[in-house]
Amino acid sequence: MKPPFLSDSRSSDKSTLSEAIQTSQPLSGWLWCLIDFPELSLYDINNLVWKSYQEVAYDILYRLDFWVTNDELKAIINAAYWPQWHRNEITPVKQIWETNLFSLHLWYWPTFAFKNIALEFLPRLLSVLAKWKTINVLWASSWDTINAAHSWVKWTNIKSIFMLPSTWPSKVQKLQAVNGIVNNPNAITLLAEVPFDPLQDIVKKVNSVEYKEFKEKYNITSFNSINIARILAQVVYYFRAYSELLKMWKIVNWDKVIFSVPSGNFWDALAGYYAKKMWLPIENILIATNENDMLDKFFKTWVYQPPKKDWKDFVQVTNAPSMDIAKSSNFERMLFDMYNKDDVIIKWFYDNLSKNWYFQIDKETLSKIQKTFISSSSTDIDRLDLIEDFWNKYNHWIDPHTAASVVPWDKNEHNLKSETPVIFLETSHVAQFASELEEKWINVPWMDEFDSVLDAMIKSTPREGIDFINVSWKFEDTFPIIEDVIKNVFERK
Repeated sequence: MKPPFLSDSRSSDKSTLSEAIQTSQPLSGWLWCLIDFPELSLYDINNLVWKSYQEVAYDILYRLDFWVTNDELKAIINAAYWPQWHRNEITPVKQIWETNLFSLHLWYWPTFAFKNIALEFLPRLLSVLAKWKTINVLWASSWDTINAAHSWVKWTNIKSIFMLPSTWPSKVQKLQAVNGIVNNPNAITLLAEVPFDPLQDIVKKVNSVEYKEFKEKYNITSFNSINIARILAQVVYYFRAYSELLKMWKIVNWDKVIFSVPSGNFWDALAGYYAKKMWLPIENILIATNENDMLDKFFKTWVYQPPKKDWKDFVQVTNAPSMDIAKSSNFERMLFDMYNKDDVIIKWFYDNLSKNWYFQIDKETLSKIQKTFISSSSTDIDRLDLIEDFWNKYNHWIDPHTAASVVPWDKNEHNLKSETPVIFLETSHVAQFASELEEKWINVPWMDEFDSVLDAMIKSTPREGIDFINVSWKFEDTFPIIEDVIKNVFERK
C-alpha cells in the first residue's frame, strides 16, 4: 500500500508527497517525514537481481505516491539515468580483492559526485509536478551538491540559487560551482565566508511561515536534503547494492549486510535507514564522521550537542569538506521515526537545543537506535594514510570522504572484518581532490572525461553579479539579494 501522507516532525500538519516535494518544508520551517513505508518481500528483493538500475529504481519508487502516472515515472527515471552517465551500471559494486569489503561506486558522471543520483531525478520530477510554472530553488550546500544541482536545470522551468561557503571547497569543486555555470541561464551561486550551517538557516527561514507570501509568490522550494525526494531517490542504490551482491553470489537472499556511510548532514544514512524500514536486510549502518564528530558522540552516548565557539556553531575545516557540518538536519527525521512519530517530543528536544545547545534522549531509545546505527570518527591524517595505503594494498583510489567510511574497517572497529559484507559508499571521484592530495605528496591519476570537463571550466570567465555574488551570512543583508536574483538577475543572464 502506498503511504498517503507525510507528517511535520514538530507539528501535527500532514502533506501528500507531491505537495511536500513542491514546497520542500512545512510552514513551520522544519521537516516533512514519512509516516508509513512500503515493504518489499524476499521475493521482491530477489527479483531485483537481473534488473537494470532504471528498472530497480522504478520497482522501488512506484511504491510511493509521487502523484505522477507510472508512464511519467518511468520517463523521469529513464531520462535521469541514461545518456549522461558514462557507465551503464550507474552504481556498480566492486569487491576489494578477497576481503569482505565492497565499494558502491556512486560517482559515475555527470559531475563525478554521488549527488547526481538524486539530483538528476528530482528536478525532472519537480518539472513534471509543477507543469508550466517557473520554480525557484533556493538551497545551501557544503559544496559537492552544487555541481549536480546546477547540472540539469539549464533548459528547464527551474531556476537554481545556491548558497555556498566560499573558502572551503576543493579547487575542482569551486571551479564547478562558479566557472561551471557561465553558460547556464538558470543557475547562480551565492558565496559567503561562513560554514554551511548559517546558510542552511537562511534557507529554512525563507521557507518559514514568516515568508509564506514570498515563497508562494515566487514558487520557492529546495533541492537540499530538506526535500524528502532527495532521500527517496537514494534509497534505490541501497537496494541495488544488495541485489549486486546477490548476483555476485557473495550473499544469499535475506543475509544481512553493513553499509558504511560518510556522514555530516545524515541524509545519505537516512536513505539507508529508510531502505531498512522497507525490509532491506541491513544489519548496521555505520555513521563515519570526520573531526566534526558530533554524530559519533551521540551514537556512543545519548547527547546531541553541536559544537559551539564564541556563541556560534563551530565547524572544523578538514580535507573532507562536505562533512564539515555542525548540525545534522536529517538526524531529526530518524529521531522522529524512532520516537514513533511523536512530534511533541521532537519539538521539545529541539526547543531544548535552541535554549541549552544540546538535548539528551532516554537510554531505552538510544539502545533501540544502536541496534541499527554504529559510528566512528577519523582525522585528516587517518584519511590521508588510508588513501595512500589503500592504493598500495588494493590498487584502488578513494577520495577523503570515502576514506572516512573505510578507516573503521581498516582499523577493524566494531569487528568489521568478520564475515558480514561491509559495503562502503564511494561518494566522489578522487580527481575532485587531486590538487589537495598532491600537496600531501599523494599523486592520483586523472581520467580523460574529467580532464576535458575541467579544461572547459578553466577557460570560462564567470561574471560577478551574474554567475556569482558575494553575500553575507546575515539574513537581513542576504534576503534582498535573493529577492533581486529572482526578480532581475536571471533576466540579465
